[in-house]
Amino acid sequence: MLSFRSFVSAFVLTTSKAMEAALASLKWIYDEAVVVYYSLNLLYVAICMIAANGIFELWLDIRTRNRLLKGMRNGVPAYLKGMITEETFQRSNRYNLEVTSFGMLKSIFSLAIEIAMLYFGFINWSWSFATNLLEHTPVPVHHITVSILVIVIMSELTSITTMPFSVYSTFVIEARWNFNNTTWATFILDEAKSRIVGYALLCPLMAGALAIVSALPNNFWLPLWLVLCVIAVAIQFLVVPVFIPIFNKLSPLPEDREELQEKLDGIAESVGMKLKKIMVIDGSRRSTKGNAMLAGMFGPKRVIIYDTMLAEMDDDTIAAVIGHELGHHVHNHIPKMLVGGMIKALLMLYVANRCYLSARLYNDFGFDTRPPLIGFFVFFQLIDPINMAVDIFDNALSRHYEYQADRFTVKLGLTGLGAGLVLLSKQNLSDCDPDPLGDFVHSSHPSLAARLRELAKAGVDPALFNPGDEKKER
Repeated sequence: MLSFRSFVSAFVLTTSKAMEAALASLKWIYDEAVVVYYSLNLLYVAICMIAANGIFELWLDIRTRNRLLKGMRNGVPAYLKGMITEETFQRSNRYNLEVTSFGMLKSIFSLAIEIAMLYFGFINWSWSFATNLLEHTPVPVHHITVSILVIVIMSELTSITTMPFSVYSTFVIEARWNFNNTTWATFILDEAKSRIVGYALLCPLMAGALAIVSALPNNFWLPLWLVLCVIAVAIQFLVVPVFIPIFNKLSPLPEDREELQEKLDGIAESVGMKLKKIMVIDGSRRSTKGNAMLAGMFGPKRVIIYDTMLAEMDDDTIAAVIGHELGHHVHNHIPKMLVGGMIKALLMLYVANRCYLSARLYNDFGFDTRPPLIGFFVFFQLIDPINMAVDIFDNALSRHYEYQADRFTVKLGLTGLGAGLVLLSKQNLSDCDPDPLGDFVHSSHPSLAARLRELAKAGVDPALFNPGDEKKER
């Protein structure tokens, strides 16, 4: 029989040998990975990653189509009966089936274009074209000016290739399902405004970022990150007073709904929050779909309601929907997600700073020089799987926040949220019973069925989830 000391000695010896063997195995794996890494062309690695991601997304779309077809055969699920009629459920399935099928066609086309652009060196051609073009203008040929022009060229090419899909989606699919109110004049004006605003923001920001990289090639990550943080916070203040009015008209709440303002003021005051006047956004100018939001990270908050939602819901239901938005602010969801995004940006910039000067990033993509824009372009192509994993985590966190805001509404004593969610689902023909895997990967909000189940667990009577076929009397 072994003594305790002998047992301990034998255990330590065995454990040490096991750890040595494990470390030796890890070193072998690392050495082999290094050999494989240097034997691969990064261009083909990027193409394989893009193709794999595209195939995975198409597989998720196929699962979604199968789920919708199954719903069309089986009818309303048991947990949605009494809230969604068979007619509405089937109409939602047919609409989402058409949208998903068209999205698959668009995804296949976009995937083919993206792979072709990489394989045939479109980024190289864009760089040469931009350089030659600037040589015939008074603008100095510098990697920053060339980079900005390359971004414009690639953005415009992307817009040109996707424009037919946008037109068909808006004027055929959405019109077929009585959603579209967008005129050709509005569509063209929106496209023009998007480009003007986008380039007005992007070009100086990109120029500043590249200037920081040029000045601090080995340590740009921290100062660039600080600048991006300031910009991210500034945008939060500019969304309502600057950006929304460029595309939409904001109007005061109609006089016949002043009681709604008083009701929401009372709810906000009960949680120590101050609201500005409710504003109504002209969402009906483009679509019959509805939504609502609560804007303002600091100071007084502003409620913005789509006119389409205002026309379909009574005051109690709208109050519950806005109560949900108040929950996001009480729990600081927006600042938390903003800080989370800043942390991710910091990590990405740090890793990019350590990798972007690698000659392989440029040589494998056909570049003899090392313009920073190209280094970043290649770097973010190669870390696409990591971005996808981060997006899945972000969506899971967002769904958690949605449940938390729903429970906050219940704590306020507002029982109309379930009816509001059902009405919005009917109004927007949302997928009431999505594929679980696709929902897990892509959805930032829980499905209607999942949210109603959680509301019931929080103590809301499921009988209150049925809003009826007509709007309630105010």
